Amino acid sequence: DTRRPRPPAPGARAALFSGDFARADTPWPHGYPLAVTAHRRLITWMALLLAWALSASASAASLSVYFFDVGQGDAILIVSPAGKTVLIDAGPPGAGEALESRLKQILSAPIDLLLMTHPHADHLGGMGRVLQGVGARLFMEPGIDHPSPLYSALLEQLEQKQVPLKVGEAGRNVELGGGATLRLLAPGKPLLTGTRSDANANCIVARLTYGRTAFYFGCDSEKETEQRILKSGEELSANVYKVAHHGSRHSSGERLLNKLKPEIAIVSVGPDRAQTIIR
Repeated sequence: DTRRPRPPAPGARAALFSGDFARADTPWPHGYPLAVTAHRRLITWMALLLAWALSASASAASLSVYFFDVGQGDAILIVSPAGKTVLIDAGPPGAGEALESRLKQILSAPIDLLLMTHPHADHLGGMGRVLQGVGARLFMEPGIDHPSPLYSALLEQLEQKQVPLKVGEAGRNVELGGGATLRLLAPGKPLLTGTRSDANANCIVARLTYGRTAFYFGCDSEKETEQRILKSGEELSANVYKVAHHGSRHSSGERLLNKLKPEIAIVSVGPDRAQTIIR
């Protein structure tokens, strides 16, 4: 089917891409190989891809998850074993052109689900370019009343392109086929109010599972979000943790980290935030 995403290389692999290729293979904690491909190029926007593909044999279908370096923002692509695609956020406006270009290299069909975790510019800024150049079949958002020119323009574009809109809520499963499931953990009802940032506190937190592999996508969740998720009784363990709110001190509490027990943490952060990485 030529309309499906171009498949990753077969076999169980985790791959990190950012350039011209120099390759090294390292044992993975549970026997899965880790392939790291490094590329250095003098460009203002460098695409960082972490693709995790897990399969029972070399011929089996695989799950891939791509983390794009969009600076201070988030952009994550999921490609399920069945070829279903989810783009979680699209970085700030300045990342839109490069993100669109990279997605066109990976995909050969519109995105099945365009998921905006919350209506802040560093998460929705590139969605207009993605919608225009790649397309989407369904749009999901948390249903927060947080007007902004960028958000209003995006809603108008979705209406013009007749893309259906769904509100994401805790407890909902998005079945991606081939055994991959995206479980929504937040926002819950009623929405949180009176927090440091209600838009952040009510963002869409999700956990992706495929066999023994799990990813936890923390969006820009706040401590109140984490407390509610911890009280829910949901399974939270994850091999990979997309660190909440770009490593903010207002997220990633000790209780949550003890539940996640991640082996890998991905921090999507701007180049001027060295102190965040150190913390």
